[in-house]
Amino acid sequence: VSWFKNAKSRLNHHLSGLFGVSSLAWTGHLVHVAIPGSRGEYVRWNNFLDVLPHPQGLRPLFAGQWNLYAQNPDLSNHLFGTSQGAGTAILTLLGGFHPQTQSFNTRFTSID
Repeated sequence: VSWFKNAKSRLNHHLSGLFGVSSLAWTGHLVHVAIPGSRGEYVRWNNFLDVLPHPQGLRPLFAGQWNLYAQNPDLSNHLFGTSQGAGTAILTLLGGFHPQTQSFNTRFTSID
Protein backbone atom coordinates (compact mmCIF):
# COMPACT_ATOMS: atom_id res chain seq x y z
CA VAL A 1 0.00 0.00 0.00
CA SER A 2 3.06 2.26 -0.08
CA TRP A 3 2.27 3.22 -3.68
CA PHE A 4 -0.98 4.73 -2.41
CA LYS A 5 0.97 7.34 -0.42
CA ASN A 6 2.23 8.69 -3.72
CA ALA A 7 -0.11 11.51 -4.82
CA LYS A 8 0.18 10.66 -8.52
CA SER A 9 -0.77 7.02 -7.95
CA ARG A 10 -3.68 8.03 -5.73
CA LEU A 11 -4.93 10.48 -8.36
CA ASN A 12 -4.67 7.85 -11.12
CA HIS A 13 -6.52 5.36 -8.92
CA HIS A 14 -9.41 7.72 -8.21
CA LEU A 15 -9.65 9.07 -11.75
CA SER A 16 -9.79 5.57 -13.22
CA GLY A 17 -12.57 4.70 -10.77
CA LEU A 18 -14.44 7.89 -11.67
CA PHE A 19 -14.14 7.26 -15.42
CA GLY A 20 -15.09 3.60 -15.02
CA VAL A 21 -18.20 4.29 -12.96
CA SER A 22 -19.29 7.18 -15.17
CA SER A 23 -18.84 5.00 -18.30
CA LEU A 24 -21.03 2.31 -16.76
CA ALA A 25 -23.62 4.91 -15.78
CA TRP A 26 -23.69 6.36 -19.31
CA THR A 27 -24.03 2.89 -20.84
CA GLY A 28 -26.88 2.11 -18.45
CA HIS A 29 -28.59 5.36 -19.42
CA LEU A 30 -28.33 4.55 -23.13
CA VAL A 31 -29.63 1.00 -22.79
CA HIS A 32 -32.31 1.57 -20.15
CA VAL A 33 -33.52 5.12 -20.92
CA ALA A 34 -32.39 6.48 -24.31
CA ILE A 35 -33.06 3.47 -26.55
CA PRO A 36 -36.54 2.78 -25.10
CA GLY A 37 -37.25 6.52 -25.31
CA SER A 38 -36.31 6.60 -28.97
CA ARG A 39 -38.87 3.84 -29.50
CA GLY A 40 -41.71 5.70 -27.78
CA GLU A 41 -41.49 3.98 -24.39
CA TYR A 42 -40.56 6.48 -21.71
CA VAL A 43 -38.79 5.34 -18.58
CA ARG A 44 -39.43 7.32 -15.40
CA TRP A 45 -38.82 6.68 -11.72
CA ASN A 46 -42.26 5.13 -11.30
CA ASN A 47 -41.81 2.51 -14.07
CA PHE A 48 -38.07 1.86 -14.45
CA LEU A 49 -38.38 -1.60 -12.86
CA ASP A 50 -41.19 -2.59 -15.23
CA VAL A 51 -39.75 -1.48 -18.59
CA LEU A 52 -37.31 -4.01 -20.06
CA PRO A 53 -34.72 -2.77 -22.57
CA HIS A 54 -35.14 -6.05 -24.48
CA PRO A 55 -38.22 -8.32 -24.62
CA GLN A 56 -36.25 -11.33 -23.35
CA GLY A 57 -34.69 -9.45 -20.44
CA LEU A 58 -31.43 -10.88 -19.12
CA ARG A 59 -31.96 -14.46 -20.31
CA PRO A 60 -29.74 -14.08 -23.43
CA LEU A 61 -26.99 -12.53 -21.29
CA PHE A 62 -26.84 -15.41 -18.82
CA ALA A 63 -27.29 -18.04 -21.55
CA GLY A 64 -24.40 -16.58 -23.58
CA GLN A 65 -26.70 -15.84 -26.52
CA TRP A 66 -25.71 -12.19 -26.91
CA ASN A 67 -26.53 -12.33 -30.62
CA LEU A 68 -30.22 -12.18 -29.65
CA TYR A 69 -29.64 -8.60 -28.45
CA ALA A 70 -28.61 -7.62 -32.00
CA GLN A 71 -31.55 -9.16 -33.84
CA ASN A 72 -34.41 -7.02 -35.18
CA PRO A 73 -32.76 -3.56 -35.36
CA ASP A 74 -34.72 -0.37 -36.03
CA LEU A 75 -35.83 0.02 -39.64
CA SER A 76 -34.69 2.89 -41.85
CA ASN A 77 -38.16 4.46 -41.58
CA HIS A 78 -38.05 4.53 -37.76
CA LEU A 79 -39.34 7.82 -36.35
CA PHE A 80 -37.58 8.89 -33.17
CA GLY A 81 -39.89 8.83 -30.16
CA THR A 82 -42.43 6.53 -31.78
CA SER A 83 -42.83 2.80 -32.19
CA GLN A 84 -43.17 3.13 -35.98
CA GLY A 85 -40.33 1.13 -37.52
CA ALA A 86 -38.82 0.40 -34.10
CA GLY A 87 -37.03 -2.88 -33.51
CA THR A 88 -35.99 -4.64 -30.33
CA ALA A 89 -32.20 -4.74 -30.74
CA ILE A 90 -30.04 -3.01 -28.14
CA LEU A 91 -26.63 -4.01 -29.58
CA THR A 92 -26.59 -2.83 -33.17
CA LEU A 93 -23.13 -1.66 -34.05
CA LEU A 94 -22.63 -1.66 -37.79
CA GLY A 95 -19.17 -0.87 -38.95
CA GLY A 96 -16.01 -1.96 -40.60
CA PHE A 97 -12.74 -0.67 -41.95
CA HIS A 98 -12.68 2.35 -44.24
CA PRO A 99 -11.36 1.12 -47.61
CA GLN A 100 -8.82 3.94 -48.04
CA THR A 101 -7.70 4.86 -44.53
CA GLN A 102 -8.24 1.46 -42.87
CA SER A 103 -9.67 3.31 -39.88
CA PHE A 104 -12.57 1.72 -38.02
CA ASN A 105 -15.91 3.24 -39.00
CA THR A 106 -18.90 2.72 -36.73
CA ARG A 107 -22.57 3.53 -36.92
CA PHE A 108 -24.99 2.88 -34.10
CA THR A 109 -28.46 2.15 -35.43
CA SER A 110 -30.41 1.79 -32.20
CA ILE A 111 -30.09 5.43 -31.27
CA ASP A 112 -30.21 7.07 -34.70
